[in-house]
Amino acid sequence: MIPKMRTDIRQARLPARIEPKYDGEFCVWDYKRGVLVNRFGTTRALPFCSRLPKATKVMGELYWGDGKRNFYEALSHLKRNDPALNFVVFGVYDLSMPYDVQLGLLKRLDLPKEGQVKMIEGSIAVSMGEVEALTALFSHEGYEGSVVKPLPLGLSHWIKVKPFQTIDLAVLGIVKNKNSVSVGVPNALPYGHIVPKGDLLDALGNMAIVGTDKEHYLVNPSVVVEVRHLGFIISNGKISLRSPQFERVRYDLSPQDIDKERGK
Repeated sequence: MIPKMRTDIRQARLPARIEPKYDGEFCVWDYKRGVLVNRFGTTRALPFCSRLPKATKVMGELYWGDGKRNFYEALSHLKRNDPALNFVVFGVYDLSMPYDVQLGLLKRLDLPKEGQVKMIEGSIAVSMGEVEALTALFSHEGYEGSVVKPLPLGLSHWIKVKPFQTIDLAVLGIVKNKNSVSVGVPNALPYGHIVPKGDLLDALGNMAIVGTDKEHYLVNPSVVVEVRHLGFIISNGKISLRSPQFERVRYDLSPQDIDKERGK
């Protein structure tokens, strides 16, 4: 299967093709068996598979709706193999093949640019300014992010760029296995969990435990942290963060500085 992609845009090799990243499930089209195969080996035989190449193993993203930052909304559709799912092809399944060669093969497949099965569209960048402009454009348009694909190199040089945001939240509790902490707005439900690092680990030792629940040791919310995330998920009136990560301790803020409107 496809290896984990790089994430540091500073490593980008040019010229490169910049493509939007749809928010779905990575799959490989196994034309010999006539099925899509995801990272976990689960196979899917969907009605549109008959439109995929008859003799070329390609990879792409299985998505629902418009595929724009809606993975959690789409999850139930992915699980039940909804016939309204779509598939966008973004490469030939050959991990070492240079991407300019892949593009030549994909063009010969003559896949449509629109429809339930389509070829992903992208643009060529020859400078870092163009890379930054295109990744910002795809983020603005609502895609999960972008993928930077150096034309003369293989998949090991692809770079995934995601539009992280940041939010300041208070530490509300320590998970009982002590591998993570809950963060959120004081006097409201937590927004999620992060793995503490660096000076946050030191700060945890000074937090006063004021109670407990099934999962947490509850602490007096005295420490504010900056959290990176990929957007908000709202389900049944509950707010949570997508892929939250610890960024830094905000020594300049107190929990009283946090906008309580975020918890509503």
